[in-house]
Amino acid sequence: MTSTGPLPRFEFDQRLGALPDWKRDDLGLRAAYRFDSASTALQFIVQVGLRAEQGNRHPHLDWRVTIVELRLTHNQPEHLGTLDLELARHISIEAGKLEAQVITEHW
Repeated sequence: MTSTGPLPRFEFDQRLGALPDWKRDDLGLRAAYRFDSASTALQFIVQVGLRAEQGNRHPHLDWRVTIVELRLTHNQPEHLGTLDLELARHISIEAGKLEAQVITEHW
């Protein structure tokens, strides 16, 4: 059975290493992507929203035409766990399918 609760920081960071487009900070996890068009960015947002709803996770999202910034947070960031990593992985996969460019300059 897979744990759905918080992971120890070391284990979480080790697993996060497999998701290079995601960074951890004091508030949680963050990633940002640039798409070829606003419609592709919106398509991405819809896919993220559908998956997030299925997992009862609700990322913060900022959409600026072709740029989508996401943040996965908790009231206590040390409570990040397996479900957050699974959502981050899914988001990374969807961004890749839509040929998004990972960006970091907005952070």
